[in-house]
Amino acid sequence: MDEATSNLPAPDEVRAQLERMTASDDFIRSPQLGAFLRFVVESVLQGKSDRIKAYTIGVDVLRRDAKFDPQLDPIVRVEATRLRRTIDRYYAGLGADDAIRIDLPRGSYIPTFSRRPAFPGVTAHSSTLDRFWSIRLLLVAIVALIVALGVGLGVGGWWLTSGRYASIPVVANDSVATATAALKQDGFTIAKVSPVHSNQVAQGTVTGTSPSGRAAKGSAVTILVSSGPFTSIVPRVQGDKLPAAEAALQRAHLTYSIERVGSTQPVGTVLGTKPGAGTSWPQTKPVAIKVAEGLPVPNFGGQSLQVAQQWAAAHGANLQQQQDQNSQQPQGTITGQEPGAGSLYQQGETVVVNVSTGPAEVSVPDVIGMSVQEATQALQAAGFRPQVQSFGLPGASNDRVWDYSPVGQAPRGSTILLDVLPGNNQGGGGGF
Repeated sequence: MDEATSNLPAPDEVRAQLERMTASDDFIRSPQLGAFLRFVVESVLQGKSDRIKAYTIGVDVLRRDAKFDPQLDPIVRVEATRLRRTIDRYYAGLGADDAIRIDLPRGSYIPTFSRRPAFPGVTAHSSTLDRFWSIRLLLVAIVALIVALGVGLGVGGWWLTSGRYASIPVVANDSVATATAALKQDGFTIAKVSPVHSNQVAQGTVTGTSPSGRAAKGSAVTILVSSGPFTSIVPRVQGDKLPAAEAALQRAHLTYSIERVGSTQPVGTVLGTKPGAGTSWPQTKPVAIKVAEGLPVPNFGGQSLQVAQQWAAAHGANLQQQQDQNSQQPQGTITGQEPGAGSLYQQGETVVVNVSTGPAEVSVPDVIGMSVQEATQALQAAGFRPQVQSFGLPGASNDRVWDYSPVGQAPRGSTILLDVLPGNNQGGGGGF
C-alpha cells in the first residue's frame, strides 16, 4: 500500500464527517443538497460509483420522474454547483478545523475524500542581505542577533503550528455525559449538543464532534448526538411486479423483506406494503413487500362445518376438526382455524377448524312459588334470561310464579318462560 492510499480516511471517518456536514446550518436549510451529498458519498463507500449518473441523481435524489432527460433539464448541474459552493462555505467556516475533507470535483459527480493536515503549516521566508558588512564586530553582533531571532521564530513557529493545538478526543459511540467529561478533561468547552440523523449509531448515542481531529486549546466543540435513523416515505408499489417494487424501495433508501401471501391476484403481483404507502419509515427498519403467491385460506369463522368441508373437497385440503366445548355458539359452528384466514394455501395442506359443541347445559333453578323478582334474580345468576307471562292483572308486589319452562336442564343463556298469577293480599304462596 503506497503512502497516498494509506493516508485516505476510512469509511467510518468519512461517514462521521458526512454527518457533521449535513448537521450544519447550510445543509439543514437545504435538505436537498444534503440528500445529494449523502447519495454520492454512500454510493462510493458501498462500491457503487457506477450508479452516480446525472439521470440517477435526478430521479433518485431530486425526485424527477422516469422521463427525466439531463440534456434538457439542467437541475442536476445546477444543484451540483450549489453543493460545491456549500461545501466550500462549510470548510471556510464551521469545518475549518475538520480532519476529513469531502469534495465534489468540478466536472464530476463522484466525491473525493482526503485527510487534511493536522494544523496549518508555516512557510519560511528568507531575507536577502542588501549590504556587505566589513566590520567584524558588527558581523558578530549580526550573527548574535540572527541566532536570537532564530530562537524566537522557532518558539513562535512551534506555538503557531502545534503548540496552541490539541487533539480532540474521539467520543463516537459514547454517552453525552461521557463525551462531555472527556472533552472538558482535555481542556475543551461544550458549544452545544446537536442532534443528527445516523443509520449506524443508536439514538441518544454520540456520533462524533464538530470540529474533529485537532483544534485550538480551549475551543468550543459541538457534540453530535444521534436522533435515530433517517426516515423515508414508503412508496406506493401496489399492483407492481416484485422487481419494480424492490427498485422503488431502494430508490427511497429503504430496506425491505418479502412476505408471500395468499391472494386471488395473479401470482407475483405486489399487493402492497407493511407499513402502507405514504408512511414515514426508518431507513434501517425493513418494509414488508406483500406478494401474491397463490390462493388464500378462507375465513371460516362463524360458518357451519359444512362450508369448510365443501371448500376442502373442492381444493384438495385435508380438513381436521377439533371440538370447542367452551363456546357459546350453536352446535356445528366454526369458532377458529389454523392456518388463519388469508394465509397462503398449498395443495394438500392440512386445515384445522375448531367446531362448537354447543353451549353447555346447566340446571334450571326451581322457581315455583317465588315472587317475580326472586325468580328473576335466581335465573339470571344461573346464566338464563327470564321472560314473564302474566295471567290476570300483573304488577302487584306479591305476584308469584306458578310454572316455568323449560325445566330440568337447558343451555346457558336460554330464555326461561315464567307463568305468573297475581298473589293474594294475604301474602305467602297459597293457592299453588
